[in-house]
Amino acid sequence: MKIIQYLVFVVIGVLFMVSGILKLYPIEMLELDLGYHTGMPEWLSMIAARLLIGFELVLGFLLMIRFQERLTLKWAGAVLVFFSFYLIYLMIQFPGQDNCGCMGMIAPMSPLQSLLKNLGMLGLIVFLLVIKSFETPVFLLRLQKGMIVFVVVGFTLPFVLNTIDWSKDDMRQSFQPSIQQNVLTGLKRKETGTFVLAYLSPHCIYCKMLARKWEWFKSRNQWETPMHVVFMGQNIESDIQEFLYQTGLSVSSYTTMNDVEFIQKTHGSLPSIYVVQNEFVVQKDNFISFNEQNLRNWR
Repeated sequence: MKIIQYLVFVVIGVLFMVSGILKLYPIEMLELDLGYHTGMPEWLSMIAARLLIGFELVLGFLLMIRFQERLTLKWAGAVLVFFSFYLIYLMIQFPGQDNCGCMGMIAPMSPLQSLLKNLGMLGLIVFLLVIKSFETPVFLLRLQKGMIVFVVVGFTLPFVLNTIDWSKDDMRQSFQPSIQQNVLTGLKRKETGTFVLAYLSPHCIYCKMLARKWEWFKSRNQWETPMHVVFMGQNIESDIQEFLYQTGLSVSSYTTMNDVEFIQKTHGSLPSIYVVQNEFVVQKDNFISFNEQNLRNWR
């Protein structure tokens, strides 16, 4: 029984730590989810995402070394319950979402799959909590003496492994020489003045993230700036509707373009976003450099 008990602690702890590590690359998905669902500004979402990952790493480690077993298990259970309600919210509000981001992009899971995982982990926690007493091995008691160090390292690690790029101006400037005015030619659109032009693929995960990022910024700032989307492919109306359904993207108009012409215009960069003023492209971005403050300057 002692061996089983210890293995269960390890399994739960490892799952928490793996979940945190997988969210690190790309961390932008977690940043986007936090901002999109809470309305927090972009800079705060970057900090909050890393703190959340650090919390998962620390909690997983404390479970593995069995620090204050019952208290740590209750914390783990509370976290799982909270995330389970969040997953239920996703299933109701975004029924078409195919990856909740709970295990990053390396191991995509639907909200339902992640909910079942959480319920399984909760079952293991309940199993441990019904045990009357715990006996912590001596070597784990020694590890617990350095708990403060491990906690500090755990919360710091995400900021070291995936540093925050506070200014995306350098990345944006690197795109500017490649701006092509021909991205405007031949487009059947109704937008004039200032608008955003996005070249997207309905099957590209970063394009989906860009769509949600745009809606996040737009809702925070009450923007009415129109967006025209050019989707890659032909005869893909059902795919486009699924894309719009999954992302919640609201566009003023969209068109499609065959793959060859699409790649020629964008140089194969997905997604490609352009700010257009009076029929002239003034800025080019991708998903990473596309940010709230810079868009405000062009409104």
